[in-house]
Amino acid sequence: MRKGLLLLLVFTLVSTAASAAGITVTGTAERMVQPDLALIELGVETQGDTAQQAVAENAALMTKVKKALLDYGISEEDLATSAFSLMPQYHYPRDSEPVLVGYKASNVLTITLRGKLDDVGKVLDLATSAGANKVQNVTFSVEKSQELQLELLAEAVTQGKEKAEAMAKAAGVKLGRLISMSDSTSSIIPYRINLREDVSVLKAASGYTTPIQPGLIRITAQVNLQFNIGSSKAPQRFPRRPWAGQYIGR
Repeated sequence: MRKGLLLLLVFTLVSTAASAAGITVTGTAERMVQPDLALIELGVETQGDTAQQAVAENAALMTKVKKALLDYGISEEDLATSAFSLMPQYHYPRDSEPVLVGYKASNVLTITLRGKLDDVGKVLDLATSAGANKVQNVTFSVEKSQELQLELLAEAVTQGKEKAEAMAKAAGVKLGRLISMSDSTSSIIPYRINLREDVSVLKAASGYTTPIQPGLIRITAQVNLQFNIGSSKAPQRFPRRPWAGQYIGR
């Protein structure tokens, strides 16, 4: 009885180890593409003695900025408020309590340009001329990013399978069926230009177009694949003998 249980345990362990054996690879794909989408973040920052004064002045300037952008041809759907804040401003004298000196209002607008990336510099100049005094950054990306990611995932799977076939061939074994697959990483790395410290330069360059040249966008995909592994040679079969399993008496 104990001998039978021991044999069953050994058979189970061997079967488990055999099923875990396989070839595991990582497939990758990468593509550099030209951007066709630009997101410009800029805004208006104002200060006033009262909260109402700071907000009213901010609203008046932002209205002028939006009107200039709409007159330029940018649609209402491509203008979105991404942040608004109203903060009290204090003076901190030495050895004394803080003194309220006014309020600061900030309104950040995100402008979406589709396809017309040569207009980024013109839009920046137009907005700052209309009253924008807070330019944060310009981010270039790809509008059909999801479609490109799906294409790269397929390329990553193909590349991973080719790697597994090469490994199996070098090891002298046969590549079995695919038993597991997972998406490891898939990302789009946008191209961003930080303009936070260049507001005064933009306003001083009146009459000139701000040069903005986007770089390429990196899109990557990575998958993990696991295949069964088997011998490249078929198991040898022996013909059944006519007397096999029979008792032959003397």
